[in-house]
Amino acid sequence: MGEYIKLKRTFDKEAVLTMVECYKDNPSYASYSQLFDELVEQYLDKITPKGYVEIYKEQNRIECLVTLGPDCDRWIREAFDHYMYLEGMLLNSLFDMMLYEASNQLYETVKTMVPKGKHLSMRYEPGQLNVPMQEQRYIFERLQKSCDLQMSITQGCMLNPTKSTVYYYELVDYECAFGIDHDCSHCQTPCSNKKHTITIKNPDSLQVLQIIQGKKGENILDVLRQNHRFVDAPCGGKKVCGKCKIQVEEHGFCIEDVERAFLGEHLVEEGFILACYHELDRDLVMLSNEIGVMEEMNTPQKTHIEAEYTPYKITEPKYSKDERTPHFGVAIDIGTTTIVVSLIDLVSKETIATKKVLNPQKAYGADVISRIQYVNEHKEHDLGTSIRNKLWELTKVLLEDHAQQRGAKTLVEIEEMVISGNTTMIYLLLDIVPEKLAIAPFETVCPPPIVCSSQDVWDIPYRFDIVVIPWVSAYVGGDIVSGMYMTQFDQTPGNNLFIDIGTNGEMAIKTENGLVSAATAAGSAFEGANIKCGMGSLDGAICEIHRQEEGYGIVTLGGEKAIGINGSALVDGVALLLEDKKVNAMGYMESPEMIFEHIGFYPEDIRQLQLAKSAICAGVDVLIDEAGIQVEDIDTVYIAGGFGSHLNIKHAITIGLIPKALESKVNVIGNASLGGAIRCLLERRGKEKIVGIAKVCQYLELSSNYRFNTAYMERMIFEME
Repeated sequence: MGEYIKLKRTFDKEAVLTMVECYKDNPSYASYSQLFDELVEQYLDKITPKGYVEIYKEQNRIECLVTLGPDCDRWIREAFDHYMYLEGMLLNSLFDMMLYEASNQLYETVKTMVPKGKHLSMRYEPGQLNVPMQEQRYIFERLQKSCDLQMSITQGCMLNPTKSTVYYYELVDYECAFGIDHDCSHCQTPCSNKKHTITIKNPDSLQVLQIIQGKKGENILDVLRQNHRFVDAPCGGKKVCGKCKIQVEEHGFCIEDVERAFLGEHLVEEGFILACYHELDRDLVMLSNEIGVMEEMNTPQKTHIEAEYTPYKITEPKYSKDERTPHFGVAIDIGTTTIVVSLIDLVSKETIATKKVLNPQKAYGADVISRIQYVNEHKEHDLGTSIRNKLWELTKVLLEDHAQQRGAKTLVEIEEMVISGNTTMIYLLLDIVPEKLAIAPFETVCPPPIVCSSQDVWDIPYRFDIVVIPWVSAYVGGDIVSGMYMTQFDQTPGNNLFIDIGTNGEMAIKTENGLVSAATAAGSAFEGANIKCGMGSLDGAICEIHRQEEGYGIVTLGGEKAIGINGSALVDGVALLLEDKKVNAMGYMESPEMIFEHIGFYPEDIRQLQLAKSAICAGVDVLIDEAGIQVEDIDTVYIAGGFGSHLNIKHAITIGLIPKALESKVNVIGNASLGGAIRCLLERRGKEKIVGIAKVCQYLELSSNYRFNTAYMERMIFEME
């Protein structure tokens, strides 16, 4: 029996106007636009797009029909009969667009009907790809028997009403369509919705990994991002970082001087382009290396929480180790660069497994400001959807892996989930408009309820509580509150300093006078962005540079061949260059210094590091001054974040990132944001303690602080021995 699906009425106004050759720079654009809006108001609610689907398993085939109903033909005909040609053309184009969008919606339903072990082909349409028009009659008559279509077909195989379409898919044993529904490269119909394909191949085996499509004229970086293909683009596509390198076979694009300077002649000769510099105006074949995929990193199984976060003991556990009923929770850290998700056994207090991936939003900019700007400029963005989908995908994988390891057929139930992240990341997660976060006085909305339901965030059948760790301000987020909670920062005796060295440079100081926090725009140098050979902390990143008998030695993450430099290696490298007098106190560097093959440091990299380290140092100076103490009075320093995990403290002192007086007082605590989320899962009064920290923590705004601006300039200089 065929299945009837009611479809939504959707269209793209600008695309419809383009179909009648009306563009924004056209003098008639305003009148065309107004007329279009009037037609939509008059007719839209009267249209009910319908889809019909029948699956024939014996023939390995799915047949579909989509129609807008009979009224559309009548309205178009009446417009032309009354010599209202423009109205007729606009209605015709609008209905064509709605039919196209309706068929795209039906495709999402069709994908869910594919039997296990089978894959969908691309769409086969009568009159296209050597499919005879007689196939239209064959499909129509079969669907007519199982569905009440209230339609007809002519002797010439034309459908009535005309705003209808039929087509079919084959069910095959291998992936051949890669999620592509309609292949425009084989379509013979003139169409303003023309799309080009980017076929992505492994550079060694030339195996097809993925096929994606984008509209003609779309920016290639945007097409890759929309299809969840990660390309490093710290500047968010503004053509200033030179990082969105992709290798394309025989592309034929003209490489201008600025792009050529970013790439270098050797990469230009190998077919590399910068994705943000070019529009998609032809079919392309892109060669992808592994860095282009959202990389996953797993922790060893059964890592004990108390071992990983020594000496932060759980003093008030929710469950004793004698508890016989199993209880499980999920802890999440949403970082600007990476996402980490951990499955926690709440009884044994063990981390069962962890997944770490690049934040899919990173392709829209390396820092929160870039992403806020992108959201402000693209109202139809999907940054919130992308992060929610990724979080649930990782959570589900953890649950499935755990079930497989236990030999169980059912997944364990999540009792509670705790999510930590900076303010912007939480805004995007919850679809709160972040516009005011980037504009003085950097106001935030009231923090959302600390507890919400999983079904408020995802469309899933599972219900469990989600704890969202609250923020202090626009730039001191829940990740810092979580870190302070993990270390019991506010309860530890003495004068304590907490620093998360990253893009936002959040910090806090605790003395007998209270708890004060601040944030400084350190930039993304410590994340590897805006550095000529920089990259995030992925396999192949140089994470340590040290002296050896001849030149410099390196250590890479994962033991892989070096492909770039991460933030901790940047600190190492510049410290060694300062010691060797290859960089002077003002940051001047005469020529690039290679560390490994073609990977090295450039003069502009030194400037980026100076900007980042002086922002952190100046922030610390002002906080200490605000507390009414001296740097020597600090008892304990906590350095948090993934960057801090690999930081060589002596090298950090050499470049002036950390005062020498604090050398013996530094504790590197790793991902404290995740640690606090885990602690909250395990501790009986975790939520109350977290809310308490957020409420008592004061915020000091540095952007207009005179002391900060003075210290910032002073700290730019390297102190040479």
